[in-house]
Order: sequence, then structure tokens, then C-alpha cells
Amino acid sequence: MRKIFALTLALLMVVGASMLGTAAEPSGKLSVLIIIQEGEGKAVIEGFKKLYPKVAVDSLRMSASEGTARIKAEKIDPTFDIILGGPSDNFEILKKEKALLKYTPANAKEIPADYQDNEGYWYGLYVGPLAIAINTKRYAEKGYKEKLGKEWNQITLDDLTKVVAASGIKDVTVANPKSSGTAKMFISGLWQYYNSLGMDGKAKTKEWYKALHPNVGNYQTSGTGPVKSVSQGEFTFCITPMHDVYLYKLDNPAIGVVEFKEAGWEIGAVGAIANSPNPVNAKLFMDYLSSSAAGNVLSSYSQKIPCNTNSEGPSVGKPLSKTVYFKQYNYDFTTAHDAEIKELFGDITGL
Repeated sequence: MRKIFALTLALLMVVGASMLGTAAEPSGKLSVLIIIQEGEGKAVIEGFKKLYPKVAVDSLRMSASEGTARIKAEKIDPTFDIILGGPSDNFEILKKEKALLKYTPANAKEIPADYQDNEGYWYGLYVGPLAIAINTKRYAEKGYKEKLGKEWNQITLDDLTKVVAASGIKDVTVANPKSSGTAKMFISGLWQYYNSLGMDGKAKTKEWYKALHPNVGNYQTSGTGPVKSVSQGEFTFCITPMHDVYLYKLDNPAIGVVEFKEAGWEIGAVGAIANSPNPVNAKLFMDYLSSSAAGNVLSSYSQKIPCNTNSEGPSVGKPLSKTVYFKQYNYDFTTAHDAEIKELFGDITGL
């Protein structure tokens, strides 16, 4: 009898352990709103799926402003579990709307305090200053009357406006701040830079943008669109995140990368959405996104500089410590002046 009991108990323990192991393996669904480029967003998702193959992940790509508006509109009954990428000032807006879930991911200590929300609602995935992209082949073919006449890394924003104003052609493409967080960051960076010089930053920014506007051929919805257009030879100049310029330069050596001292910079953030349909898997994804592994996938695919200090970093370009940009840029200023930035743009462009 004792032998039968012992065998039965052993069998129950094996079955129980098997059932426990099955139950412990994450499954179900996860819905991700991608703000970074769709390809890199999906690359990061694939890294997560290798760890948790039974979690079915669906995704949708939107611009930063479109995604922010969507999450605000759905905050009572969200469609998505995670917002992946986009400037941190948009996450500040969502935090104030109580649309984000407060959560400390497993690898949060590997992300410097400057690159995460001090209340735990969002975390930095990458750091990205703006840059000017130039299609040097198109520039030569257009025969510009006013020449840049400098090394690519010494060109200023004033040089850019002087050259394009003399050209008489609409050869610049930038994003629209009413739909793009990148474009808001650019205007805010100018505003803050001029403020730092003791000037009326808003008035000076408006003056500068008025000089640029006649030479803009296209205001695009997304901040990542302009560099694609420049790489394809549709325009000569654009202002866009530096990592995107380096990414396109890998395939098109004619792309010049120009740093500028007035450049704003973004913390590309990630966050879990409050009241989402799949909160357990959302936390698992946040754990992964805060890891060095996710940072390596991102920098390998897109040349972004990861916030996780244990990540390897991009293969081309410069480390942040050697990059020219406006280091005093403050994303809280951008959040606080969101409506004014959009109004300034609208007054100049009529859009």
C-alpha cells in the first residue's frame, strides 16, 4: 500500500510540475502602438517574441502626435498595451492625462535617471539629437548659386537658410509639428537656444522659420519621412533625427550628416498604457524594452543611441559625448509650450 501511495504521489508531483510549467509560460496577446519607424519597431518586437513565442503580438504604426491623440481618446477603453518610441514630451502629456501605467521594469537601474520619468510612467529607449541631412549628389546637380563653402560638419542653420533662399527652389522638406513630435522638438530647440542667448526666443524662431518657409516643398506628417525623401533624391535638404540620417547613409553614401548647435534632442521613450487589455504581457514587454538586448537590436537596426548603459551602441556615427547639439534643451519646455509651437507654425505656414 505504501509503495502504491508513494508511486501515486510521485506521479501527481510530476503532473503538477508539468502543469505549473505550462501555466507559467507567458501566452495571450499584446498590442503595440509603434511611433518609431515600423521596421525597427517590428525588429524589437521580434526580439521579444524569441523570449516569449506564445505571446501573439500585433502592432500599428502612427506618428507621435497621431498616436498621442489616439491614446488620449481611448484612455477609458484602450486598444493598445504599449506605446513604443516617440519623444518623451508626448509621454508627459499622456502622464498628465492619466493614460500611462506606473511600472518599474526589471532593468530600470541600467537606464540613467536623466533618461527616465522620475515617477515611473515612462523610460528612455534611445537618445537622439536632430541633424541636417543633405543629398550631396542632388546639391551638386542643382548648381546652387550660393554655395555652402564649408565642411559638412561646420554648416549652421543660418548657412542653410541663406543657401536655400538664394536658390529660388523649394528644395527643403521637414515635418509638421501638428502631427510630428520631431518637428515640435526642432522648433522648441530653436526657441530655447535663442532664449539662452538672452533673446526673445519665440520672436527669433518665428523670424528664422519665416525665412525657411518659402523654400519648403513639403511638410510631412512623420518626422522620419523627410530623410527618406532626401535619400531618394526628391529634395536636397531636411532636418530630422541624426540616427535616421546615419541609417540612410549606410545605403546611400551621398547623404551628408550635418550637426548644428541649436539642435534639440529627444529621449525616445516607451510606456505601458493604463487600463490596457493585456497588462501582464505589457509589463513583460517593458522589462524587455528596458534591457541591453533590446537596445542592441534597436541600435543595430537603426543606429540609435540606446539609453541602457550596457548596450553596445550604434556601429556608425558618434557617441553622444562627441556630438554637437543644444545640451540645455528641456523637453518640459516643449510640453508646456505645445499649443504655442503649433500656433507659431500655423501662423507662418497657414497649415
